[in-house]
Amino acid sequence: TRGMVVTVLGRAAGVKTADYAGTSFSDVKAGSWYAPYVQWASKQGLVKGYEDGTFKPEQNVTREEMVTMLFRCWQSEGNTWKTDVAALNAYKDSAKVSSWALPAMRWAAANGVVNGVGGGKFEPDGNVTREQIATILYRYAAYRGVDVSDRASLDLFTDAGAVSDYARAPMQWAVQTKLISGRLDHKQLYLAPQSGGT
Repeated sequence: TRGMVVTVLGRAAGVKTADYAGTSFSDVKAGSWYAPYVQWASKQGLVKGYEDGTFKPEQNVTREEMVTMLFRCWQSEGNTWKTDVAALNAYKDSAKVSSWALPAMRWAAANGVVNGVGGGKFEPDGNVTREQIATILYRYAAYRGVDVSDRASLDLFTDAGAVSDYARAPMQWAVQTKLISGRLDHKQLYLAPQSGGT
């Protein structure tokens, strides 16, 4: 969901939650687990609310929305990038990318931050999954020159075997760095790698 994605981005950025009390949106309750990260992302210009003053924190995030947030995060540090259309245009469905997401998607494709989903498709409007979030952040960290060699065992998670091969190392890294934690359900801990990222 949108709340989960901004929380993961905030954790990756080392946000101190005490610095972001309050809320800018009518549907983000102060004190909710994602509230300080939503506040941070809003103040940084990484996300915007809807015209009715809501944020919709439980709404699923598409791949192009995830990439756009990450691109804005990168830009907020003063980085600039010269547009390269070739990498994104190589995908059959590149015309489906929303106009507001084009610079971010071109940047991500050209720099290996995001790859396609197979079959020559990029699937910009598809909901991003938890394992895709881990993979995108892992690739972004590597792109930034961060050491991504730290790994956690996934043995504690009941559904560790459900993690796709391409996402295994990124998920181990995301768990080790506490960017992603499991879901507790009936005393069992799950990664839910194929679940939509909210």
